[in-house]
Amino acid sequence: MGIISEAFDEMFDATEVGGGRLEDGKYEGTVTAVAIRDSVRSWVDAELSVTLTTDDGSKAFADIEVSPLTTKDGQLSQGKIKFLKWQLQALGYNGKLSELEYNLESLFGARVTFEVKSEESTKLNPKTGRPYVNRQTVILDNISPGVGADTTPSAPAEAAVY
Repeated sequence: MGIISEAFDEMFDATEVGGGRLEDGKYEGTVTAVAIRDSVRSWVDAELSVTLTTDDGSKAFADIEVSPLTTKDGQLSQGKIKFLKWQLQALGYNGKLSELEYNLESLFGARVTFEVKSEESTKLNPKTGRPYVNRQTVILDNISPGVGADTTPSAPAEAAVY
């Protein structure tokens, strides 16, 4: 027997911290943290890590692959590029992809809709004997730009005639 009694395990497992874990579904929230970081996934070198916070304080995390944007055979992946562009536009980013890391502050504070999805894996956690759960957060649409976004209207292509 350890220092802490097993009698607390069930209550500990059922207890949620902060706003709690979001169930599968669609939500509205604010970008409260954003960074480009090394990935823990072996097939991804770098990812855009986005923390989304709902009004009740619940959090969701979106990890979006930014490198490499290639297939297994090293060719550019149109699908990966298309997904990345969709996610960046939903975050309110319209700049050059190569300049993303220098413009992360423009995403902070953006208001977005997003969807949380989870799927049980066929792999079992060796410690618990239960299946791993793969969770994914997909950003759907931009409601309002981030605090650092350039919201200056672009000049019209032609002069207006009145």
